[in-house]
Amino acid sequence: MTHLKPALKSILVCVVLVMPGLSVAGPTTVFETGGPIRASEMNTNFSNLDQRLISIETSDNEEIAIDCAADIDAFINTVVADKTTYILTGMCNGPIWIEDRRSITIQGDGNGSKDDGIILKTGLIDPPYGALGVWDSKGIVLDNLVLSAANYVSKTYSFGDNVATLSAGNQSKISASDVDFIGGDYSVNVYAQAMLRLGAGITVTGFNRGGLSASTGALIRTHDDITVTGIVDVSTDDYINAVSTVSNGIVQIRGGGTFSAGTTTRVTDSSGFAIYPAAVWAGDNGTIQVLDDSNPTVFDGAVETGYSAAIRIHGNTTIHGVLAAYHSSTIKVDDIVQDSGEVWAGDGGYLRIESSTITPGDTDGFDDSINLYRSGRARINNSTLNLGGINISAFGFTVLNLRGTTTLGTDGVDCGEGRNVNIQNTVTSAPVICDF
Repeated sequence: MTHLKPALKSILVCVVLVMPGLSVAGPTTVFETGGPIRASEMNTNFSNLDQRLISIETSDNEEIAIDCAADIDAFINTVVADKTTYILTGMCNGPIWIEDRRSITIQGDGNGSKDDGIILKTGLIDPPYGALGVWDSKGIVLDNLVLSAANYVSKTYSFGDNVATLSAGNQSKISASDVDFIGGDYSVNVYAQAMLRLGAGITVTGFNRGGLSASTGALIRTHDDITVTGIVDVSTDDYINAVSTVSNGIVQIRGGGTFSAGTTTRVTDSSGFAIYPAAVWAGDNGTIQVLDDSNPTVFDGAVETGYSAAIRIHGNTTIHGVLAAYHSSTIKVDDIVQDSGEVWAGDGGYLRIESSTITPGDTDGFDDSINLYRSGRARINNSTLNLGGINISAFGFTVLNLRGTTTLGTDGVDCGEGRNVNIQNTVTSAPVICDF
């Protein structure tokens, strides 16, 4: 069908203006020659004409089969066009770059297992942004695919030269379902106000540095159960994150899932500093939200935020690891379970826990399970604290408020300096020891 250009649309509108006796199907009003014309009737005609033109313009969608089983370079040698569905057979060599395009679908052929997609072969002289790169493009749909950068998982944190499975930027809008993202330094890297919607059947595995990463005003939103797992115990990057946001990026988890950095074990970086591989990290005004408790969410690894960032977790969530707010950042949780790591708030960080069960573990050797320092603040309401004999410490202009029906456990609490600890209406079967 012929595609109508904007100029042609203008011509058709002019025809209606100068020929009031012309009828346009749709339905439209038919005007008598020489008769009066009401503005409302003319507006209706314009609306009907616009709808017909839009229908004509959007219905022109072509399907193209790409047989990479026969020719592995078939897709990389194809010029990607607007309003086209590309149906892939086999794994196609990448990178595939989509720039300034509209209404493009890339999907597998649907025959057999999920074995169609795009892969970065080894030995590329100039490693690309990703197996699939999207820039300044709207209406990009990914379905029943494998996107793989498994051959590029060696770089630690750096600016501008990390390889991804999917790299999307400059206000691009993408949706994906039934897609396996495999490998990459940052597996899914969305930035520069791009938006990515992840539906059902999404897995993100085998990444070296980050699984889902949103930065510089970008948004990633999940809508179904998702699995995100890094390179278990063998990543070359000390600071591996399953989910991360920086520079005003946002990640919203709406359908539950399992998120693992690859290990929950405390490790030592190259400078000898003790760190906790993070299931979740928000920094530099980034935001991470767990908003929907219809499916359970499990974080295997630390949940940490710093540098004026925020994490909000609402319900049906289990955290196997450290819970920590640093550097004027905020973590707010309710109706969660946390274990296997300390609870920290420091350097102006704020932690608020509501209606939750907290069982901190001693993984740093300091015999404290809740640690407040340098103006850190924590408020714990209507929750159960299973301290197991490990202490609460509060030093350096910190504030700890335990309110409501908080249960402290059977071994008591050592408040450290004590002056900054406020315990109200708390149930405990052992004394609270504070050095006032």
